[in-house]
Amino acid sequence: MSKTKMIIGAPLVLILAGANAWQYVLKPDPIAPELTMTSITGEQIELNALRGKPVLISFWASSCGVCLAEIEDLVALHQQHHAQGYTTLAIALSYDKLDRVKALAAHRHLPYPVIYDAKGEYAKAFNGVSMTPTHFLISPEGKIVWKQVGMIDKAEVKALIAGE
Repeated sequence: MSKTKMIIGAPLVLILAGANAWQYVLKPDPIAPELTMTSITGEQIELNALRGKPVLISFWASSCGVCLAEIEDLVALHQQHHAQGYTTLAIALSYDKLDRVKALAAHRHLPYPVIYDAKGEYAKAFNGVSMTPTHFLISPEGKIVWKQVGMIDKAEVKALIAGE
C-alpha cells in the first residue's frame, strides 16, 4: 500500500470507528415518549407515571400469528414480575378491529392492560411502529433499553427485567 493511501486511509478509518462507537456504544438510550393512553377497559395509563418500574411495550395485532403465539410468554413474564413493579402494556395497532382486540383479551384472560391505538398515535410516538410484534423495554429511569421486532425470547426479557 502506498504511503499516500495510508495517510488518507488511517484518519478515515478512525473517523468511521468513532462514528460507529457513538452509534452503538456511547449514544445514550432514547427516552420513552410521554404518552397518556386509554386501555380497552377505559383505564387511563400515563407512561411517565410508570417510572421507577420496568415496562414492556408490546405492539401487536389480533391477526398476527406470532403475536398470538407469544401471548403465553408475555402473560408468564407479567405474572412472575408484576409483584416487583414490572408492567406489560399490549398495544394493538390501528389496522386491527377493536371488537376483535376486546374479544381476544377476554378469551385469553390477559392480566395486563390492552390498549387500542385507534389513530396510530402511540405507534408513531415509538418511531412509527408498523410491524407486529414489536417490543420495547423501558427501564425504571424511563429509557428505552431494548427493542425487538419479532417474537420475544422469554429468558432474554426476564434477564433484562432483572437488570442483568
